[in-house]
Amino acid sequence: MTDTVTALRVALDGKVTEYTLGDTRSEQATTLARALTDAPEAIAYLDRPGHTSIVVLAGLHRARHLPNLFAEIIQTEIAREAVPVQGPAVFTGVTHDGQFTALPLEAAAAIRNLCPDNPDGIPVLISFPF
Repeated sequence: MTDTVTALRVALDGKVTEYTLGDTRSEQATTLARALTDAPEAIAYLDRPGHTSIVVLAGLHRARHLPNLFAEIIQTEIAREAVPVQGPAVFTGVTHDGQFTALPLEAAAAIRNLCPDNPDGIPVLISFPF
């Protein structure tokens, strides 16, 4: 691989952390396992015609975690569809042959914009049943 492979991890609270995945599959697997504190599993491919596709990775044992609403909203913003995500999620670019590549800049900007570190992040509507 010729470019630095970067990925963004989105925690349940919306905190975004950037990772450099490394150049080899072994380095990438190690970094992803540490980022997710679990074995990584691809749960969604966001196909973007004319742009780099994005893969959403989550932990293999994610069923014991709470839903990650931020990851679902990000998927909807980027690809107009969403797969339910439980636990932290990692977003990174992927080629058609399954090799990780750098997360596209516009996707990284959208992820950072939608998370609460940004004061203009996701508006929250809370409703209480009467």
